[in-house]
Amino acid sequence: MSLWRPEANWQDEDTQGPPLRYLPDALWIAGLGHLGQAYAWVLGLLEYPEGLHASVVLQDVDTVSEANLSTSLMAQRSDEGTLKTRLVARKLESQGFRTSILERLFDSKTKRQPVEPALVLSGFDNHRARRALASAEFELIVDAGLGSAYDRYLNILVRSFLRGFDARTIYPDIEEAMPGPIAPGYEAEIARRVGAGANEAEARCGVIKLAGKAVGASFVGAVTATIVLAEAIRPLHGGCAYDVVGTDLRFLAGTAASKAESRQFPRLGYVPVRG
Repeated sequence: MSLWRPEANWQDEDTQGPPLRYLPDALWIAGLGHLGQAYAWVLGLLEYPEGLHASVVLQDVDTVSEANLSTSLMAQRSDEGTLKTRLVARKLESQGFRTSILERLFDSKTKRQPVEPALVLSGFDNHRARRALASAEFELIVDAGLGSAYDRYLNILVRSFLRGFDARTIYPDIEEAMPGPIAPGYEAEIARRVGAGANEAEARCGVIKLAGKAVGASFVGAVTATIVLAEAIRPLHGGCAYDVVGTDLRFLAGTAASKAESRQFPRLGYVPVRG
């Protein structure tokens, strides 16, 4: 897959793009679960020059649980009970990034201040939080969603928006589907985990995933993060911005992408790459 022209055959001559020269100097990662940790992980692979790493705002309210371990690129079993913000901040700071932490829900009261990053990468898994992105006064919003059922967990959808997009149309206010009943054997496993001291909600989440009601894998987040970060980096090099990039990891050659022909890429700060 070409991150320069995701809709084209990656073997075509014009899909390679120019050498990487610029990287964002500040960004906000909202939600630090499967996708948010993947964004931070891929960010850490980029060649920021010594002493010029990006400033990163990290926002989440949750702690690492057992149910997170199979999809998290940063969390390990020893991190259970640790706030996700602290975990990701520690990892990024060890590589030279400057971090700020927000441990509150991202909602309609969340507002970016002028001195804070104008770019936000959304790692949410629900429409309520995504709708709040429209009023938070970011200049560029890049959001990703993944399939969750066993036959769709390799599906990726990345969308980008400018400030004030129509959130109600794009993320309608619909009730989240509740998981259906599961077999007695899985209910027994939930009871066993709760008896061993696990929180019931977390125990049920993990077992529902095990039962096939929802599926996730950390490598899907890693691939998604490259697409998301490319949306912030490509226009800094004169490349196209895309409203939508959709793909299925079973068939990357079928990647679909819609160019944002009618919009101006916002002015974002950047730093030169190493070397």
